[in-house]
Amino acid sequence: MKFEPKFNLDQLQIIKQFIAAKVIAAGAEGVVIGVSGGVDSAVVLKIVKLIYPAKKISAVFLPESTTPVQDAKDAHVIAKDCKIELIEIEIDNILKSYLNYTKFPKPEPIALGNLKARVRMSILFLIANTQNRLVLGTSNKSELLLGYFTKYGDGASDVAPLGDLFKTQVLKLAVYLKLPENIVTKPPTAGLVADQTDEGELGLDYKTIDKILFGLERDIPSAKLADILGLEENEVISIKERVERNRHKRKFPKIPKIGLKTIGVDLYE
Repeated sequence: MKFEPKFNLDQLQIIKQFIAAKVIAAGAEGVVIGVSGGVDSAVVLKIVKLIYPAKKISAVFLPESTTPVQDAKDAHVIAKDCKIELIEIEIDNILKSYLNYTKFPKPEPIALGNLKARVRMSILFLIANTQNRLVLGTSNKSELLLGYFTKYGDGASDVAPLGDLFKTQVLKLAVYLKLPENIVTKPPTAGLVADQTDEGELGLDYKTIDKILFGLERDIPSAKLADILGLEENEVISIKERVERNRHKRKFPKIPKIGLKTIGVDLYE
């Protein structure tokens, strides 16, 4: 067995049916998507365009001072390709207001980056609530397992269509959906810090990371998995530890056991 996630068209069909069912169940009138110019949000936008007419889709681009110029161009390209009007809202002044009023004018880069993600998600939910729509997240399985997202920021949404597809599967889906080649091939970035890339921060490329995650998902021991993949065992262990360390980001906040049944413990766990 090859320890490598595959893509097939059944996965696309499952995602389409899942989104449609969740929108109907919520009594919603459409969807809202934060379009970043990256491949994940482009894939989600392409998928919903296969389900709904443009009038039921709100595509929102939320740039700020560190947003790469190319991302801005790509966000507009994918929206135009889907024949959807792109709503563009710059968030620099919102960020400045947060920092001025809270008297934290120079936060650490990670804290500021997380604030950017949370401001963006707040705006997406404002639009969704106003239009009676659901917010679709764009995080993939690799990011969710690694904790490579902002808690209550880009990790918050009503539905996460790509949440069970590894990054490499998303890239294959992007090719199938005929996304522009430069969007598919450009280095992934969270776009929260200048000159930042996902793989630069994670220390491994997604192709390698996904093979590790794929093997760990199948309970392959770290030493054996490292041998199969031709890696150092400590590389596998570092990914495994990162998944465990970020478990809290994938769960509802912990609640102390007091009543007969407790949410997240023995009620709707």
